Amino acid sequence: NATGIGTFNDRLRDAIRGGCASDAVENLIKLPGFISGQTSSAHVAEQIRAGLAGSLRSYRMTSADGSIKALQYIPYGDQPTGYTSQPSEVVNYAENHDNLSLFDSLAYKLPRSTSSAERARVQVLAGALVAFSQGVAYFHAGQEILRSKSLDGNSYDSGDLFNLLDWTYQSNSFGDAVPDLQGSPEAKAISRALLNDAQLKPSAQDIVWTRNAHLDLLKIRKSSKLFRLETAQDVQVRLSFFNTDSQADSRLVAGHLQGYGLNDFDELIYFVNASEQAQSLVIPQLAQKAFELHPVQASPQAADARPRNLAKYQKANGAFDIPARSAVVFVVKGSKP
Repeated sequence: NATGIGTFNDRLRDAIRGGCASDAVENLIKLPGFISGQTSSAHVAEQIRAGLAGSLRSYRMTSADGSIKALQYIPYGDQPTGYTSQPSEVVNYAENHDNLSLFDSLAYKLPRSTSSAERARVQVLAGALVAFSQGVAYFHAGQEILRSKSLDGNSYDSGDLFNLLDWTYQSNSFGDAVPDLQGSPEAKAISRALLNDAQLKPSAQDIVWTRNAHLDLLKIRKSSKLFRLETAQDVQVRLSFFNTDSQADSRLVAGHLQGYGLNDFDELIYFVNASEQAQSLVIPQLAQKAFELHPVQASPQAADARPRNLAKYQKANGAFDIPARSAVVFVVKGSKP
């Protein structure tokens, strides 16, 4: 029954990050999740789309097997993926005070050779999936500045060495201390090796860039009611997904929102490309439209220059070019000032 009470959306969280919140080290490595771009899984992409639709029980979409199903009939383990009756009943997030911070989780999931700048980009993809989702968007303090707790998954009484937030943006303190590591001897050895790897510490420049990119995501969410639809019926009518067929590269998620009847953008389409390569998606039914890059991303002040410099819409055939590891929003301005 509908409760009207917001609940933390573990379905979207797990799809974004991979695995479950309290996975052992072995599973952290084995289950890389959507944003790492290390796997192209139709099931993971399906869970991402379900989260973007507010995990609404009644929302119908193309599932991983190609059939159209309500989210309540798509499994999340032994539970339904869709479990809410209205968007207000879901709180979407990628990181919380419990368990590993997102940065620390990605330390296990991304190749060790991944640069500081690319780790920052992956962190922003998680923020984008939250910002573009229906329901309540929730960001944990420090997620936007690459917060680390030095692999401490339960830091409630660990003190400032693990819980400090550096508001000068110089360091995220990764590896400055070693927690009481859990798991097998092999797992502990992996964790210690990560903490000792100075290459995993982000640069001050990348911490500031991540903060600024998150601020842009908040501006984009605030710019349109289409990201904050109030009823399940509105979500069903206005939100649809592309790039869902079995041949699609499931590291690219594309959500389309219709703004007719609202004092808003006439149309909006967002893309989250978790791949390390640029991707192009042809959507014939969106040809001959007036899509342009969202004003926040088109601005010279935008933190992320990739959308401004590399994202393209080709009116003739409805092709969208999306740069690597990027979140991109195109809009048809219409009646919105």
